[in-house]
Amino acid sequence: FFFSSRRRHTRQRSVSWARRCVQETDAEYMGILIMSEDYKAQLQKLEEKAQTSRDNGFYMEALQQYEDLLLVQKKYMQICAAQIPKTCEEIVILCNILGMLYLKNESFQMALDLLKKADLLSKNSLRLKAITCNNLACYYSRTKKVRSAVNFLEAALTIEYLSLIHI
Repeated sequence: FFFSSRRRHTRQRSVSWARRCVQETDAEYMGILIMSEDYKAQLQKLEEKAQTSRDNGFYMEALQQYEDLLLVQKKYMQICAAQIPKTCEEIVILCNILGMLYLKNESFQMALDLLKKADLLSKNSLRLKAITCNNLACYYSRTKKVRSAVNFLEAALTIEYLSLIHI
């Protein structure tokens, strides 16, 4: 009697321990889901803030916000991997806009830095790559580096031609 009672008690403890583990695991899993939804909401808020800045003409502020958004998206890649290319495209567009504004104001180094950043991030979009090459040609033309300007114009033309063939 004592021995069987002890087994039953031990078995009950194991069952309750197993239930507690399952409940804790479920709670952790639910916590991950809740955190995922929370991250999605935070990412949505960051994106809306960046779009508002861009729409209001605060391009440098919008660029910084999109870069911050991209860092967060890369950190939580399993949640938002599909959004990363869109964010990169927004950054490329802003870098091109700002690069041309700085070029207009004769801030050549800042213009070149922004256009190079756009060039690095535009690898996945032929359209944006062609725009960036054209803007780099404008930069080199303005800084009297004619051969480089021609090379970038030829690259932009080639990319545009390739994008027409793929349509």
